[in-house]
Amino acid sequence: MRPGFLSKWVYAGTDWVIAASDRLKEECEARLSLNGKVRALLPPVKNPALQAGGPLEARVPADKKIGVLARLDPKKGHFDILTAMSAVQARHPDCELHIAGAEENLPWSRLAEAAERMGLRRVLYHGFLEHEQIWDFMKGCRIGLIASLGSEEVSRALLEWMAAGRPVVATAVGCIPEILKDGEGGFVVPAGSASSLAEKLGALLEDLNLSEKMGKYNLERAARDFASARFKAHWHEILYA
Repeated sequence: MRPGFLSKWVYAGTDWVIAASDRLKEECEARLSLNGKVRALLPPVKNPALQAGGPLEARVPADKKIGVLARLDPKKGHFDILTAMSAVQARHPDCELHIAGAEENLPWSRLAEAAERMGLRRVLYHGFLEHEQIWDFMKGCRIGLIASLGSEEVSRALLEWMAAGRPVVATAVGCIPEILKDGEGGFVVPAGSASSLAEKLGALLEDLNLSEKMGKYNLERAARDFASARFKAHWHEILYA
């Protein structure tokens, strides 16, 4: 989004501008002088379980598996994750860290070497996952973890973890504080704070009931706010307002 003359001219001729979060909506209005023309609309999440209908199941695995779904990039905070896991495994030696995502600006070999230096155990890399593999990956984890240091203008991973019925520990960047309700669907912590990540991960690992309660909250929220039917209804409302 560039606030130059051409951008302002193009947007001025539109009836509506759709932003993927309230944060982006406010930014569009401020940078492009579009007060009253921007609507916030969260993207839908196509979780097969939500689409199938029926009762919502939010039972989380008792296994102590923490999942990270993000491209391998310094911005995604993988080294903070490893530092946090060092503290977590000191109290929970049976805890596993499962990482999935394409290698982009950070090769897996660097993370593997760092994990070995720290003496971490049970750190597994699943590589890039196709869309149909994501849900099985998430269902196998007890907790979703997002440790980004920036960006997350639209945190697709957060929406997917919530739709999978998992509690999430995430950093306060981008749209995350807007979408993840701290203390209800998980915990929001300062970016770059490995100690805060470790503290909140530990709280969820030590209390299965809390994990299930937060996972259920996220699943119900996803069924209500991230469903395709809701997205289509809002599009219809915008187009024919």
